[in-house]
Amino acid sequence: MLYCFIWLDFAKCELAAKIDLEEVQGKVNKLNASMVKIENELSDPTKHGEHFSNIMTKFLTTATKKVDGLQTTLATVLALQEKMIEMFVERPKTPLGDILRKLDSFRKELAKAKTIFVRRKVKMDKLEQVRRLDWKPK
Repeated sequence: MLYCFIWLDFAKCELAAKIDLEEVQGKVNKLNASMVKIENELSDPTKHGEHFSNIMTKFLTTATKKVDGLQTTLATVLALQEKMIEMFVERPKTPLGDILRKLDSFRKELAKAKTIFVRRKVKMDKLEQVRRLDWKPK
């Protein structure tokens, strides 16, 4: 059962390897900076009108929660990256994408080996069956 979960996780490595964490981190930081600008702009509610300020305050509250969630998730991913580097004995600055590509390559090689093993087993079973049918006691 554990094998199935690991296999499914390995299948996600190919897609995950395409994500650039530094780019994501930069985008999250830009979002945070933009929200600070909006917050500063809303500090004077009479500047843009009360109705606009109320709507934007609600937006800012929701957006802040979502960006905080993104930052938490990103921090978790970066911590897991460090654990993966340690677990797979990679160099300290190895990009996560490289590690994930290696894991995906391993998954593909394992799938090939499994297919070869199953084919050989079927051939061996057929040969064994033929031997049993040809064998006659004296």
